[in-house]
Amino acid sequence: MSQVDQVLSQLLKDPHQEGADFKGYDLAGIHLGGVHLARARLDKANMDQAEMSKVDLSQANLAEVTLQRARLKNVDFSGANLAGARLDNATLIDCDFRNTDLENCSLAGVQAMNCDFRGAQLGYANLQAGKIKNCNLSFANFLYAFLKQINIAESQMNGINARGSDWTGAHLTRVNLVGAVLKYADLNGSTLKNVNLAHARMIGADLTDLQCETVMFEDGNLEGANLTYANLEGANMERACLLEANLHGTNLTRANLRDAFLVDANLTQTLTKGANMENAVLR
Repeated sequence: MSQVDQVLSQLLKDPHQEGADFKGYDLAGIHLGGVHLARARLDKANMDQAEMSKVDLSQANLAEVTLQRARLKNVDFSGANLAGARLDNATLIDCDFRNTDLENCSLAGVQAMNCDFRGAQLGYANLQAGKIKNCNLSFANFLYAFLKQINIAESQMNGINARGSDWTGAHLTRVNLVGAVLKYADLNGSTLKNVNLAHARMIGADLTDLQCETVMFEDGNLEGANLTYANLEGANMERACLLEANLHGTNLTRANLRDAFLVDANLTQTLTKGANMENAVLR
């Protein structure tokens, strides 16, 4: 039984309902604007297809809430608990997710624009086929996250921890991944354009068939990475560590490998025409 009218009536009397308890309520399709629900309990509530604007949900408990196909604009989720929540196909604009717990959250098909995810916990989250543009995800935790076919553009992701994450078929354009941890990550068949991976740790990463355009791996650690048939034409790999990396059939045409460390790397059928190999260590 829907409890939308009950909640709207309560908020009409007083839009400041900090700490209110709406746990497990059926609020599907609710429209909320300009209300304050900081530290409120909405865990396990059904808020599918909700529309919210200028709503304060900071530090609220939204664990296992469902917000599928919701439209959220300028909603403050900072410090909130959304662990296990479902936001599949939701639209997020100008929302604040700083230091928010989104672990095991499902965000498949989500569309996020101008959102702040700095320091958010997205471990084991599902963002398959999501579209993220002009967002700040710096220092967020994507440990073992599922990012297959995700499209990320013009966003900050420096310092993220995405160990063991799945990025297969992803498209990244103008993304800052400086200092990112992508140890054992799977980027098989991904496309990177104007992506900065300087100082990134990509030990054991799967970069098979990776397509790169104007990508920086400067000072990156790709020890043991699999770059079989990857297209790294023109990439900047200065001082990169490629110890025991698999570069079989990799296209390094015109790439900058100055001072790179390639000891015990597999260079079978590697294309290096016009590449800068100055001071590169091969043995």
